Amino acid sequence: MTVEAALIAGMQAALGQRFADCTLSDPRRMAAALQAMWQPIATAPTDARIVLYRPSSPVESARVVLGWYAASSKRPYWTHDLEAMLGIREARRYQPTHWCPVFPPLPPTDD
Repeated sequence: MTVEAALIAGMQAALGQRFADCTLSDPRRMAAALQAMWQPIATAPTDARIVLYRPSSPVESARVVLGWYAASSKRPYWTHDLEAMLGIREARRYQPTHWCPVFPPLPPTDD
């Protein structure tokens, strides 16, 4: 299986019908399908690592982050991989508005 075929298979598995309705040969439809992946944070799973969109963060590189729901905290909140660098206050203050699934990693190439 080529890397491109593996990527397509991964996207089909992650997106289901949304991906089936578009093709890689039509960039506008692909962009629309990728945009449709973003869901309101209220629908996010609280038991998995996901991609979080935090548009209000003043740190541009921290607006799209890998994160999870810190349910074990005294005050549960959405946290992310950059919290150790930016601090818990930043993570709590700039909560995500949207989320999307993390794609499965690409398999190694035969090269």
